[in-house]
Amino acid sequence: MNSRILSSCVVVLALLISLNVKCSSGNDYNCVGCTLVIGLVLEYVEFNNLTMEQGLKTLCSYLPAEYGVTCKELVNIFEIPLLLILEQTSHPDLICRGLELCKGNSTKCTLYPKSRDVPAKGIIKGNQYRPGQVKIPKIPDDICDYPPFKEICRIIKQVEDHYPAQDFDKDHFSTIRTLRGSSWRGKDCNDFNKDIYPGRGDGKDIIVDTNCNGIVGSDPDTGESYEDMWCKGTQAMGTVILGDSVGAHFHLPEELVNPTLIGPLTYKYLPEMIENELDWPMESAATGYEESVWDPAKGEVISLYRQLRNKNRCNHRDYHNIAVNGAWSGTNSMGKIDKTLTRNATVDKPVFLILALLGNDVCNSHHTMNTMTTVTEFKTNMNAVLDYLDGYLPEKSVVVSVGLADGRVLYDNMHNRIHPAAAFSRDVNYRTFYNFLNCLEISPCFGWLNDNSTWRSMTHQRAMNLSQGLKEVVKAKNFKRIIGIYMDSPVAEMISDWEKQGGKGWELIEPVDGFHTSRMGQAQTAKILYQQMEKNYPEIIPPVNPHNEDIVNMFGTQNGH
Repeated sequence: MNSRILSSCVVVLALLISLNVKCSSGNDYNCVGCTLVIGLVLEYVEFNNLTMEQGLKTLCSYLPAEYGVTCKELVNIFEIPLLLILEQTSHPDLICRGLELCKGNSTKCTLYPKSRDVPAKGIIKGNQYRPGQVKIPKIPDDICDYPPFKEICRIIKQVEDHYPAQDFDKDHFSTIRTLRGSSWRGKDCNDFNKDIYPGRGDGKDIIVDTNCNGIVGSDPDTGESYEDMWCKGTQAMGTVILGDSVGAHFHLPEELVNPTLIGPLTYKYLPEMIENELDWPMESAATGYEESVWDPAKGEVISLYRQLRNKNRCNHRDYHNIAVNGAWSGTNSMGKIDKTLTRNATVDKPVFLILALLGNDVCNSHHTMNTMTTVTEFKTNMNAVLDYLDGYLPEKSVVVSVGLADGRVLYDNMHNRIHPAAAFSRDVNYRTFYNFLNCLEISPCFGWLNDNSTWRSMTHQRAMNLSQGLKEVVKAKNFKRIIGIYMDSPVAEMISDWEKQGGKGWELIEPVDGFHTSRMGQAQTAKILYQQMEKNYPEIIPPVNPHNEDIVNMFGTQNGH
């Protein structure tokens, strides 16, 4: 069973980390974790015509070595109690109650249909134990106190300040990909010199590539540096996003939870995924730069960074993704996130910064409007962020403040679709999944992921009020150093345009949590956002560098990303 308690942490922390929910989970989180885990394992063994013992052994063998041992230990602890309960029922909700992982109020919440309440005859064999002979193991309320989750929680805590975990020269850039490394910020080309990092703008770079864009050396005839010849005066600028899990591109590959797709290589990159907080900034709408080898998702990576880099190859590696799962406008969230942006106003290039908090000011698990951010609070919070950026960023930087998304598109496009965790039995759709999370009061967004249209409408209205408040803040500000503009969120337009092209709206939404934009959704967001800026604010779009061809001919891939 509990090969998946490890990947339950991925499934559950997928749903909960996406909101930056504290690892300390309590009974309701143990319940949803157990229910999803048991359901997935049962689906897997039935789809592959295996016994439970065979399925558990196989799933453990698929885990990376560092998790495989723990998986086997967990199976030894939970297998017999599980088999005893399976003799009575194969209903995941009832099994988790029998394992005492769903208790109290959580016993009122059910994910799977009543038809599952039958003995699991085909997947058990030779069980010699009887009820009463085996003690049900206890799991601590705090997930981080339970062995499988300790390492995951440690990794998450390691980067909770949103700086790279490995950074020898303390310039906030790294040579490793994960743990807030080069997946998030341009790769450092010298991690032992704090004066060498992506985005630096005052170097000649004749001998040393001080800004890591791969352009170094000088013309043999004139002695002029290539950096000066081909980059100076071209309006080179970095790309930055400050935002939430959508900006970070939270993404849990469907293959991890779809029983019909699980295979020997499914969990190969699980450690790297966890080290990146289940985010994929390298494929995001803001800072995407490559199709990751970790990710089987389909669709081209299109991003603001790629488009600005294509216009000017001097922008190579100059990106910051400082988006955080669960971020909202409050001073204990965005008021800390913006301070982790690293830019020297004196020596660094300007930036093109997207400020995008798309939902968490109206999204939480509470069944009330009272916990949503008010318009007054939102305006105060965002005014403070913009004041900070105006005083901190290099002159001529551009800050695009984006309004909240129209989250109604989530339920509208997903509620009748089958959830991938039930891809074999096809008996759980997203409406049921959303309601289960709401019942447990752990939903990422009670207001939008709700089968009550009144709640969805009220949440949308609050989101639109907050967006209007942000628009008023931006319009009223007298920016001294930066150019500040406001733009509506392109999410609704993105789906509308996609459907006009013959696509389906659900293709642009994450298939596991049903709450974020998929890779294709990220790409479409980038395209529309850029098109809108070109149309409505052409003055903020930098020109094409006439020396791009020279740079490519001389430096090729510019040392890659």
